[in-house]
Amino acid sequence: MREGALVTALAGFGVPAADALSLSVAFGLVVLMLALPGAVLWMSGARHDGA
Repeated sequence: MREGALVTALAGFGVPAADALSLSVAFGLVVLMLALPGAVLWMSGARHDGA
């Protein structure tokens, strides 16, 4: 869904579909990599008491 939306949006700026798709996939991988540490902490049940 995100990939199709970005390809469509960037087509209006003259960006080739293959480049827009690559950008969207790379963005998704970056988001995944940034979320992994938090997911590991969440799954481990670690808690932080905000005092």
